[in-house]
Amino acid sequence: MRRGWVLGVLLTGCAHTVVLDSQPPGAQVEVDGNLIGTTPVSFVDHASIRRTYDVVLKLPAHRTKRASLTQQFQVTTLCCPVFLPVGWELPEEHYTWTLEPDDGTKPAVPGLTNAPP
Repeated sequence: MRRGWVLGVLLTGCAHTVVLDSQPPGAQVEVDGNLIGTTPVSFVDHASIRRTYDVVLKLPAHRTKRASLTQQFQVTTLCCPVFLPVGWELPEEHYTWTLEPDDGTKPAVPGLTNAPP
């Protein structure tokens, strides 16, 4: 019975903070379809195993940026319940995307030219 409780605590893992930023700052950020704020913005990742988030950044006069953010499994997240009582914390993870200005043209497609036929 006691081993099951210890295993449950270890598999629960530990939350850590993920910080999302953009250049230029001020973009609206959606994570998995939910608006979470404007850059720079942070959210708490509770996953102790691999987890992928769909991130969308929108800023007026800039192209919308879509990305997948995969949080990798880390042994430290499993050990977190053991180390937190002694003041040990997981570091923040920072991600920054550069948003391209939207000048009204379509993004370049490799291998295609604008030359007349």
